Amino acid sequence: MKKLLQSIIISGVLLSTTACGLEQDSFSNDTTTKKVASQIVADATVNQKTKIASMHADFIIYDSLSEIEKNADSIVLAEFTGQRQLNEYKTAEGYTFHQNSISTVNILKAFKGEIDVGSTIQTFEPGFFQKEDEYVNLEGYNLMNEAGKYILFLKKNEAGPVFTIVGMYQGKYDVTAPNQVDAQVNKTDIESEYLGENVDQFNKLKQEVLAKYK
Repeated sequence: MKKLLQSIIISGVLLSTTACGLEQDSFSNDTTTKKVASQIVADATVNQKTKIASMHADFIIYDSLSEIEKNADSIVLAEFTGQRQLNEYKTAEGYTFHQNSISTVNILKAFKGEIDVGSTIQTFEPGFFQKEDEYVNLEGYNLMNEAGKYILFLKKNEAGPVFTIVGMYQGKYDVTAPNQVDAQVNKTDIESEYLGENVDQFNKLKQEVLAKYK
């Protein structure tokens, strides 16, 4: 396991509403995420009329599937219900300093943990649409959609009932999309399963997941 601390890169539009750094426990309870970078910069990359802005954080990069499994309280196969809400964190003065999504999923199979098959749960997703055509994500995470079925590696949230995905993009894999992510287009393609820089690592983990879980 190794840690990655990166400067910010962005494909998308300049955004100011999330431009405040803070410790992760204030908003996500994801123990793999230490802090959100303090500002966002942009270029003019646009694909399919959707601007994609990617924030970076200090977080753990997992070398193997076994490391992700060890850090997950629950491992499930789930499908997105289509129910999603924008989740905002505000200061006492009403300033929005962080945003993400809370998504509702149905549990189809359970491989680890105490989540029941057939139940419905909510999970934080580290991405959100600021506008209909502007998508903001943390470390290349792309939101679940209703067409996919996802292996999720989840952690309990001590602050409430909403689960956290382990390692952001490293804890969610669409088993209905077996093709590898294309590093030539993924950062600008809103249809890509992963929008970040660590394409080889993501593809390696995805193949391990497909070989073990279905």
